[in-house]
Amino acid sequence: MEIPMAGPTGLTKNALQVGLFSVTPAQVYLGAPPGETAPGLELSPQGLQRVGSQTNTTFWPWENIRVLHVVGAPVKSGPARGLAVAGIAVSLALTWWSVSAPDPMTVVLETDEGSSELTVDSNAAIAYTPRQAELSQALLNHFADGSLSPSLMTKWRENTPEPRRLSARSQEKLLFRWAQN
Repeated sequence: MEIPMAGPTGLTKNALQVGLFSVTPAQVYLGAPPGETAPGLELSPQGLQRVGSQTNTTFWPWENIRVLHVVGAPVKSGPARGLAVAGIAVSLALTWWSVSAPDPMTVVLETDEGSSELTVDSNAAIAYTPRQAELSQALLNHFADGSLSPSLMTKWRENTPEPRRLSARSQEKLLFRWAQN
């Protein structure tokens, strides 16, 4: 079943990270938005769609999704996140410049037709907090069971000033508020 969805656009450069999600005024992605070669997973009120220039577009309606679970997301506690930032700073100083690929995450998707494992890039600069991962998974569960829609995220983003970075704590508060709707 193919339902037209927004797909990647110039708006993705203005995506704000909120937990495991990248949110623009028009789109919500699980993980990082799709790139030139990296596919993405777009969430809409209708369902979940695999998008990207190098991938076949596949759509799963929410009513057909039984399980939607992220495994392998980079998660670290506060002190470990601090050490990771320090390690990156030292690495950059020693090598003058270092660019590493984002950590991949696996999304386990089970539908009436079977199960799939989809890989998307993380949108975390270092890692997610355990609470960000937990609350993001709770939202995914609500989307899959039909009790919430990803549109609550795009509506919030429409009213948020242009790109700013949200602290991990601010993201957690926002995710908690959404999950309680």
